[in-house]
Amino acid sequence: MDEETQLALPIFKKATNLFPESSNSWFRYGEALAKLGQKTEAIAALKKARSLDEDNFQPIALLQKLGEDVADLLPHVKLTKKQLKGYVGDYKIEMGPSLSISTDGEKLFAEATILPKEELIPLGEDVFYVISRDSRISFTLTAAKAEAVVIDTPDGSFIGKRK
Repeated sequence: MDEETQLALPIFKKATNLFPESSNSWFRYGEALAKLGQKTEAIAALKKARSLDEDNFQPIALLQKLGEDVADLLPHVKLTKKQLKGYVGDYKIEMGPSLSISTDGEKLFAEATILPKEELIPLGEDVFYVISRDSRISFTLTAAKAEAVVIDTPDGSFIGKRK
C-alpha cells in the first residue's frame, strides 16, 4: 500500500470539507482513494470533482481507468464527415514522433509511433480530448483544413505542422 497516499488521505478529505466547491480538492481526494483501492468512494469523489468544473477533464480520465462509463460526462459535439476529413493527415511534432490523424467517417483517431490508435473526443470544432492521456489536441484550420496542431498534455505542450 502506498504509505504517502495513506498519510495524505485525511488531508485531502479535510480539503474537501474546507473547500467543498473546489474541483481540485475533490479530484485529489478521489485520486488518493483510487490509489488506495477504495474504488466506490473514489468514483463518487471524482464525479463530484467533474460536476464542480465541467472544463476539468482529469476526473474523466481517472474514472475511465477505474472502469466507469464516461460517455455521459463528455460533451456531445457532432462534426460532419467533411469536417472530420479536414483533420486527416500526418503532422510532424517538434521534439517527437509524427502524429497520424485518421477517420472512419464518424469519429477521429490519433496514432503515433509510441502511442496506440485512440479516439479523439470533440470538445468543439477544432479542439479534441484524448481521455487516456488526459490531453487536448487543438488544430489550426485554414479553409476547413488543419495545418497545425497543439497538443496539451500533463507533461507539457507540443506543436506540430501538417507534413
